Amino acid sequence: MWKDFFYYSKKEQRGLILLSCITLIVVGFTSYSLLQPASQPPLASPTLVACYDSFRTSVRLQQEKRFKHRYPTRAKHPVRLSRFDPNRADSIQLLEEGLSPYVVYSILQYRRKGGVFRTPKALGKIYGMKKQDMQRIAAYIQIDSSFQIHRDTSRWKKYKRDTLLYYKYPTLRQLALNRVDTAELKKVPGIGSGLAKMIVAYRRRLGGFFTVQQLREINYMPDSLLKWFHIEQPPLPVLKVNHFSLERLRSHPYLNFYQAKVIVTYRRKKGVLKNSHQLSLYEEFTAKDLERLSPYLSFE
Repeated sequence: MWKDFFYYSKKEQRGLILLSCITLIVVGFTSYSLLQPASQPPLASPTLVACYDSFRTSVRLQQEKRFKHRYPTRAKHPVRLSRFDPNRADSIQLLEEGLSPYVVYSILQYRRKGGVFRTPKALGKIYGMKKQDMQRIAAYIQIDSSFQIHRDTSRWKKYKRDTLLYYKYPTLRQLALNRVDTAELKKVPGIGSGLAKMIVAYRRRLGGFFTVQQLREINYMPDSLLKWFHIEQPPLPVLKVNHFSLERLRSHPYLNFYQAKVIVTYRRKKGVLKNSHQLSLYEEFTAKDLERLSPYLSFE
């Protein structure tokens, strides 16, 4: 039975014999080449070496010729130091001072765009100007008087302050907080121009003061000044919660972005707001927020 696995036809037997012969020839040739010592490469003849050197020389000359044609070298301008004004000197005169063409181009571009050299040190700030070049030409720079800075000293003259412009009330007065202007506020001892503007601006943002205690919400407002004011006529409600936009609602000092967004979203989903109790159902509004907001809310 096992002989069936090793049975080959005549063609298959010939193929196996041919393959075995080829394998033996390859293995024998490989073994022979490995056992042979490495042969020395033939020495190049002097004629071949000379031809190779000549070829390399011709290639190098062609590369140098192409490089010179693409990037030609410029002859250096002779250096002749003399007095010059960087605001009026032309390119030839600047080159004669020993400056590089790149620096000369930068100077001309700076002047073309309206730049002026007021002092000799200003020339040293030009991009590309080397420190040694600036030290060499510093003694030859001469700025014309028309380009120099002439400070008008009359502008810096000190004037005595007129104390009559800063009149203050000698005794305590009661001022209507919702009607007083900045000129009247500055007459109160302790209130200057800046604090007066802050009071008026905050009153405009609020829509008016309902209590004098609201002045404490202004920065740098001391409590000792509250006694100078009183509320003569409370303002009308100014926050029309059913009509104002999101931007206008959040501009009020007592409303932030999230609270204004709650009002606008409520109007869009549920309709008109009727009272502040509807706002108290949202976590964005605390009891303290609604307490100080209630005088300003209008549900019309």
